Amino acid sequence: MYPNPVMNNIVTVGFNLIDIKNIFYRVIDLNGRVVLTGRYANWYDTKFTINFNKMNLSDGLYMLEVNYDDKYRSVNKFVLLN
Repeated sequence: MYPNPVMNNIVTVGFNLIDIKNIFYRVIDLNGRVVLTGRYANWYDTKFTINFNKMNLSDGLYMLEVNYDDKYRSVNKFVLLN
């Protein structure tokens, strides 16, 4: 996941998994609230982007949880700076 800290409101998530078709992600704040969710269906690339421009999220530390085809899961911390 890059860049970190996120300063241009766009983060790119890359992965090295083959035959992944469906990606579901959640952004979680430090209070455990889910502040953003999204899904990429029928995805055939090894990276995707998340745009935070219109989300009105405060600067701070967040967690990004990504599920790949309900088989694999990753969790990363990132800092958002507007």
